[in-house]
Amino acid sequence: MITYNFLSAECGAGKTTAIINKMAKEKGRYVYAAPTIRTLNQTLENLKKAAPSFRCILINNEISTATVPEQLLSAKTEIDDLYNDVPVTIFVTHAALTLCDWSPFTAFNLIVDEITEPVRIWAEDFRTHKDVLARYLQLETPDEVVSRVIPTSEGNLLLTSGNYDKVQKAVRDLLELSARKRSTLYAMSESWNDYRTQKHFIHSFEPSIFQDFASVLMVGDDFERSILYRIWSKEIHFQAANIQMRKRKVPLFDRATITYFSDRNASMTFFNSKDDPLMQIGKKLQDRDVEFWTTNADYRGKLSRLLSSEQFVSPKAHGQNHLMDRTSVAWLCALKPANDDAAVYELLYGISRTELVEWREHNAMYQFVMRSALRDFDSNEPVQVYVFDRAQAEYLADRFGLSEGSISCDPVTIQPTQPRNKKVAMTNAERMKRYRENKKWKATMDERMKG
Repeated sequence: MITYNFLSAECGAGKTTAIINKMAKEKGRYVYAAPTIRTLNQTLENLKKAAPSFRCILINNEISTATVPEQLLSAKTEIDDLYNDVPVTIFVTHAALTLCDWSPFTAFNLIVDEITEPVRIWAEDFRTHKDVLARYLQLETPDEVVSRVIPTSEGNLLLTSGNYDKVQKAVRDLLELSARKRSTLYAMSESWNDYRTQKHFIHSFEPSIFQDFASVLMVGDDFERSILYRIWSKEIHFQAANIQMRKRKVPLFDRATITYFSDRNASMTFFNSKDDPLMQIGKKLQDRDVEFWTTNADYRGKLSRLLSSEQFVSPKAHGQNHLMDRTSVAWLCALKPANDDAAVYELLYGISRTELVEWREHNAMYQFVMRSALRDFDSNEPVQVYVFDRAQAEYLADRFGLSEGSISCDPVTIQPTQPRNKKVAMTNAERMKRYRENKKWKATMDERMKG
């Protein structure tokens, strides 16, 4: 069984600094992966300051006409020719990390900064190329709700030749994903042969994708609650790294105050209700000196009429350290997964919708709030946190060590939506449920017939 090390510590504990110091002390060869080029540039500069002897190479598809694999091959040649006896770090994004063959880098140690999900779910429309999909790709088990996608015999020939014409390019990426080692491409079986509907695909990376490296260290907040840990820990062993982190001067439960506005959970549908809860909250916060805030992109313009647009920050504010002097923050955002996505996670990985929401929305909210003065371990300044709903408030209270009675509610007025007697199409989640029920019923009837 493969063993990967992990470093889990709260925001502001100095994880990245500790890793850089470790690299500078031990020297050696590394591949350093982070979510964005901006974060990589910042870490690269910090490593140069801590260890000037390192040769640092950034793989950046934004400023190079060469592909990521081509840049990596060029970097390997440069390292072998010029830096054989010099400490080296190759900096790549999470996306680039999964695109490359790392088998020539067995002497390198991989560090993955921030946790990414090993699963991607998306939809594509093939109505204009309805015959191309079936020609080059097929379902391995079409009778299952979700099936692995594999190349047909013609698809394998096309992969070997690599000469794609204009029409074939419509399936090129899918074909290459279906044949990629250490990952699996799935599709929803129900819509596969119906060219009037979109096809839903799932691409999942296996833990062995990193097995060529000399060692693997995964760094992130609350790592053992992550989706990656929950999926991969079934196949590999994770071991906590022995790296000392900073200690807080004043605990978070003595600094944070949390206010929420609704007992009903945040959702895009709720944000669109006739009572307009976001605008009600915006009016409440107008005179409360909120120093930075966020919401979904659809509502940013609306709330900017009440809250300063200059203080808007993207919900995914990972890697930003310029907000550590702010002591009032508002999260008015909903990042819940679609029903179809949640159904896929439960079917393939046994991860419930509640667990998915906790990671996708609540952990993202925690990361956002921790961009404030709460990030500063040497500070004792109190910070006021505003969130949309009670579930969000309770999650933060748990992370901060606050008692349930220490959060307060400033309610907005919401009229319950009247149910409509309108028949709607089933979601994939409902179809999956019906499929499992029918399959169970059929198995029961078969047993009775045998008896």
